Amino acid sequence: AEGKRLLKKFAMPRKATKNDPRTRIMPLEDVQEFKALCNYCRTDVLAERDIDKMLPQLHPDEQRLLGFDMLINERGLRIDIDAVRNASEILKALEASIVADVQKRTVCPEYPEGLRPTQGAKMLQFFRGMGVALENMQSDHVRKYLRDNVSTLPDLARELLLLRIEASRSSTKKFISMESYAGTGDNRARGTMLLYGAHTGRFSGRGIQPHNFSKGSLKYDEVLRVFELLKLKDPDILSILYEWPISTIGSTMRGYIVPTPGKIFRIVDYASIEARVLAWLAQETWVLKVYASGQNLYKQMAAGVFSIPGDPELIDKSSTEYKIGKNLVLGCGYGLGGAKFVAYSEKAGVEITEAFAKQAVKSYRTKHRKIVQFWYDVERCAIAAVQKRSTKQAPIVLRNLTFYMDAQWLCISLPSGRSLRYYRPRVIPVEKYGQPSYQLQFKTEFRGQLVPETTYGGKLVEN
Repeated sequence: AEGKRLLKKFAMPRKATKNDPRTRIMPLEDVQEFKALCNYCRTDVLAERDIDKMLPQLHPDEQRLLGFDMLINERGLRIDIDAVRNASEILKALEASIVADVQKRTVCPEYPEGLRPTQGAKMLQFFRGMGVALENMQSDHVRKYLRDNVSTLPDLARELLLLRIEASRSSTKKFISMESYAGTGDNRARGTMLLYGAHTGRFSGRGIQPHNFSKGSLKYDEVLRVFELLKLKDPDILSILYEWPISTIGSTMRGYIVPTPGKIFRIVDYASIEARVLAWLAQETWVLKVYASGQNLYKQMAAGVFSIPGDPELIDKSSTEYKIGKNLVLGCGYGLGGAKFVAYSEKAGVEITEAFAKQAVKSYRTKHRKIVQFWYDVERCAIAAVQKRSTKQAPIVLRNLTFYMDAQWLCISLPSGRSLRYYRPRVIPVEKYGQPSYQLQFKTEFRGQLVPETTYGGKLVEN
């Protein structure tokens, strides 16, 4: 707190007053306090030096990737700033229209001026007065409630809930962020990628968050049509052509990042990369053979779960069976249970019961016995490495993975040569399925504090 006070005193502009016309306090005007600020800053430098000594060196490949990451961030992503401003202007008008509509529909003795759709607590109370027992006003919960009760809801309640969802589209905030990041200079958003945003080494997004742009439901030619309509800057036209114009604009999010004139984008993705590598690590050879033969693993999974006779390749990709097969392959490779598989499927747009989910998960595990065994093997090796204080020279070995301690870190060395690291690990005794067992715990960062986190085989495999 003292350091913060000193920093604000010398680094922040101040309002001039009648008795003190200064807009800034200079170091020589309060030498003792400035010396205290220097000592405060020196402590930061010493802490950074200690961190540098404590952290291991990056693997050479990671060091090269760090340079590449810096190049990406310095070059930036080119933004179609005119389209962003057009969309932003239209969205403001559409949102204002929704606010006015909701206020008009919610006028009552308790709220004589009506309610805004963003007034969650009051809206919740308003719905309860109509006999609509919502638990909260979060978008996911509202969507699920609508799906489950669409036939019994009063018309007004249904329409207000739909307007609430439309008004709370987070994609609209992206336009504000894009204009803020790229609205000056050369219309490029910089600093949008962060290497090692997660401790597993994954990139994460910053600023405009390019990783979580909505894919949207519009086809390419439809996206182009929306961009043409945006040039007209007329919200009424979009309202006439589209039932939910805000959602429609949200479906075009990826189109605002554009290549430099004369260049084109090449979009590269690895097909089913997680499922393939998982099968390779666990030596689930039948899965690898399915991929090698060019067959569709999701269809194979669907055929097994639903006992579909004949050739699995004939299963329609748009069918519920196919979607559930896909969800099982992508979601259940890391120990996902029945209840969580319900939530996982719901996010992927498929509703299932918990009883069915448990049966489907059991089917996955029966069919992928080596993957299931891999979870337990990885957990066992990680715990053993901590208990035995295994070294890099004499590690615990699981095929092409090695587990060892390096000072205060549990390391899992990967086939690539780099390591996953878990800080200050310890093994704690627990009870599992009524039997004494052990669980791995380590320290992680949460809101600037070191906090304990427990993990398990499936999660370690996912990492």
